[in-house]
Amino acid sequence: MSNYFKSQQIDILALQCYRATSIFTFISFIFSTLPKKLLPDLMRNLVSNVIFLASLLLYSFGSQALTSYSAYSIQGSAPYFTVDGGQTKITSSDGLLGIRLSNGTIITPSTNDSTIANPIVLPKSGERFTDISMFVPLSKNSSELNIPLNTLVTEPYNYWGDDDGDGQVSATGEISVKITDKNNRAVNRSEVLTICHAPYKVVLSNTDSTLKTKYGTPDHIMVSAATTSYYINPKDSPAVCYARPGLHYGGLDYADNEHYYGPANIWDPDRGFLTQTATPESYARNFPTTGGDNVYFYLEIGGIDEKELTWSSVTKEGITATIELVPPDDRADNQFDRKGGTRVTLKGPTVEWDDMISFPNRIYKPNLPQTFELVGEDNHGNKVKYGFVLQKWFVARGSLPYYGEKAPIDTWCSRLGDYRAVKIEDLTNAKCGVIDINNLPYVDFPCIDGVDGAMPFSNGNYYQRQIGAGFFTEWGNYSNYPMSKFSSNGHYIGYSKNKDYMFLIYGDSGIVNVMENYGEDISNHPGLCVTP
Repeated sequence: MSNYFKSQQIDILALQCYRATSIFTFISFIFSTLPKKLLPDLMRNLVSNVIFLASLLLYSFGSQALTSYSAYSIQGSAPYFTVDGGQTKITSSDGLLGIRLSNGTIITPSTNDSTIANPIVLPKSGERFTDISMFVPLSKNSSELNIPLNTLVTEPYNYWGDDDGDGQVSATGEISVKITDKNNRAVNRSEVLTICHAPYKVVLSNTDSTLKTKYGTPDHIMVSAATTSYYINPKDSPAVCYARPGLHYGGLDYADNEHYYGPANIWDPDRGFLTQTATPESYARNFPTTGGDNVYFYLEIGGIDEKELTWSSVTKEGITATIELVPPDDRADNQFDRKGGTRVTLKGPTVEWDDMISFPNRIYKPNLPQTFELVGEDNHGNKVKYGFVLQKWFVARGSLPYYGEKAPIDTWCSRLGDYRAVKIEDLTNAKCGVIDINNLPYVDFPCIDGVDGAMPFSNGNYYQRQIGAGFFTEWGNYSNYPMSKFSSNGHYIGYSKNKDYMFLIYGDSGIVNVMENYGEDISNHPGLCVTP
């Protein structure tokens, strides 16, 4: 109690004592003038009256003292926001927009120094955003929320406190959260963080806000509007997330490409093939399983700056995988080249343009399959690995000259050195017997003589991007690879058993066309050889 209130009570007490003294002085004077025989009866009546008078005086004293004391406001503490029953008292945006990691580490806007290049690393592997505490309750699982603070200070949350016990609270303002991955895709709080989508960005913000109780002084706090961004990585090692070949027919560059998309766990139309495994024993599950001279793809790497990595070339059986960092180029003709990145180019046995005659020189025939493991390392000893197993190697033949012998493609391939002419299942997973999506008769692919595409089958007469389901299926439109000799035009594969039909496959889409054999000379059309 303040000295001011004590002095007020002393003044009231003095006043009451003065009044009591005056009354008793008056009574004593009366008694001195009365006959003595009347004193006993008067004394009995006096005692009861004095008791009653004393009660009135005490009541008057208490009432006036309380009235005097209550005329002044009760000084206490202000209300506050809290999510832990008052252990942590939040009275500013610095606390309102703070986060707590699973190991108890608290990070607030004033201590947040995270950036894309320097993200916060979570303390445990396999954590979700629900393992990160924030003022937005865990029950709110959406990737983007705007929540009135008044909702959070009432049932069932009760995210507030007041040490004086003042009640009837209300709040104004909002708090919001937005969570995205490195590709700006929305992420729910229940999702497990992965290095391939990191760094994640958590944006927390609040509007100008107040928290107010009905009683007490002070009865409210005010919180100014603020926004902060946290960049967060999971506790994972760097890894290759995607292998991106040509995206044309299966990518996002054309609106009608959706039917070329592979399954979501295999193919991403914006990023290519998902890495299927990091285990060396199962590298055969990764892209690519097929290859040819001067085809290439990009590695998309998570958890490390790819500019800091140094790679070495890998050579197996006359086939070399070279790795280089290519900057983005918005002027590139192909969508998958515009992003740039860590590019892997395959180089191996091929036939030069001048040797595309009926009697070509023999070329080396690699012994396949062969496992390739690419290793990148930075100056701190951090390593990134990507492995794949080449099962087949393809060699292109362009159109033969119009003069001289016109060697059939199977004969031409054998002259290279025991290569063979390709079959439909070497190139595409197009499915026979399915009506074309546009009902076009010239792309009719009836099931003849047991001929069909590779497995797993597409849903129609076109390829769907898959690993291990054909050369065209894996690499896409061959116009994506200008330095290679492969063509996106039609390739005559061969004949039906009775040679009454020919099979024509388009190198851009994997569509198969079965045509009647009119005796056309097909040696002028592009051809393909493969081993084994």
